[in-house]
Amino acid sequence: MATEVANRYTVRFLEALGEPFPAGTTVSKQIDLYCGVFQKSFAETGRTCLCGMFSNEANLLPVSLREAIGTFVDANIEWLTRALAGPVEPEADWGIFERKARSIYAALEGAIGVAALKDDSGWLVDVSEELLQSI
Repeated sequence: MATEVANRYTVRFLEALGEPFPAGTTVSKQIDLYCGVFQKSFAETGRTCLCGMFSNEANLLPVSLREAIGTFVDANIEWLTRALAGPVEPEADWGIFERKARSIYAALEGAIGVAALKDDSGWLVDVSEELLQSI
């Protein structure tokens, strides 16, 4: 059952994001959108990200749930990588974008965890602002 919940969570999260780089957008707009999904989720629930919470205890999870959480992480990194790359040439060094994507994902997962612990959305706001300035 937890695996099914994680799978639905992944689908809903990605639906909230939409396409990584639709026509007429900018990298900054897409990263702001991504940060906003974390902020909205916290504002609505006051809790940390479900998949982030589970990933903290990965070694205790059944394999199927661990794989579902891994799928969530991979999908987020892929979305962020494509959003950061924007309209680049196919031969571009995608490793640069993927490393930045991992940093963004990790920063927001950490921020939402501390925001939940401290009951303070300022953690997400501050991290989001720093991430947007770094782009």
